[in-house]
Amino acid sequence: MTVIGRREIERKKVDTVSELLRQVPGLDVARNGGPGKMTSVYLRGSNSGHVLVLVDGVQVNSPTTGSFDFSNLTVDNIERIEVVRGPHSTLYGSDAMGGVINIITRKGKGKPKLSLTAEGGSFETQRGVASFTFGSDKFDCSLSASRMETDGISAIKAENADNDGYINRTFSLKLGAEPLKNSRVETNLRYINARSELDARGADDPNYVQDSRELIAGLNLRQKPVRYWEQRLKLQLTQRNLDYTDPDTSWNNSEIDTKIQQGEWQHNLFLFKDADLVTMGAEYEKQIGHNDTNLDQSVINRALYIQKSTAPISHILC
Repeated sequence: MTVIGRREIERKKVDTVSELLRQVPGLDVARNGGPGKMTSVYLRGSNSGHVLVLVDGVQVNSPTTGSFDFSNLTVDNIERIEVVRGPHSTLYGSDAMGGVINIITRKGKGKPKLSLTAEGGSFETQRGVASFTFGSDKFDCSLSASRMETDGISAIKAENADNDGYINRTFSLKLGAEPLKNSRVETNLRYINARSELDARGADDPNYVQDSRELIAGLNLRQKPVRYWEQRLKLQLTQRNLDYTDPDTSWNNSEIDTKIQQGEWQHNLFLFKDADLVTMGAEYEKQIGHNDTNLDQSVINRALYIQKSTAPISHILC
């Protein structure tokens, strides 16, 4: 397992999560061109569709390809990244045969703090970030907004090839509250609006563009009304809309929409002075894939589960 903390993220001075992951042992990153182009991650030689990616516990793998495109995911408002190598299908299902990448956003703490950052570089690259954090015993808030723009480079090696520009706008918000003792409500939201110029079929194409809109949202409730009972409620949504436009061709124009809706209600019972733990709950998940030509499919999973674990006898005697 590898953990990349906030200090390391700030020290490396990178813009995207994929740049951070390049230095993780046993992990390979492949990008099809310059900034904003499709970026896939492989763990220990596994298929990219066998690496489960979570953002604050929300599954973001595409329902159609099974993998996650890291091209638009920036490091804005991210607290740490946990990478677990090897199969974890028992806990997370077949999506985690290669491993799990868990991305956790920042939790607000301390006095109100406002931060502004501006950067510039070659290829007409510009980046600006504004962030605000605040936290108390009862309420915490962390939000950020950023914009990045670059002329980029051409994905095609050809004389006088047109550079493939890229624009990324990201908004991230995490709110938490503890209205009652032994209870916490937390919500997280991340919205990405990106535009990337593409090249198609091995040739330079100055007018081929991909517009992407991504939404990652989650609501978590944890409550422990009494010592022996704890309940957790999770509601999650992942949505991505891709629009491909090219006025010069008829085949490079399409629209792809994907969505994942999840809900889970879990109860933990601590029995016999916490020596026995009984976990039970219900889960619902719906995955949807749609394009404007021949795909309109959905998969629904409804589940009930129960598990009991017992501590060793020595623990009970103590």
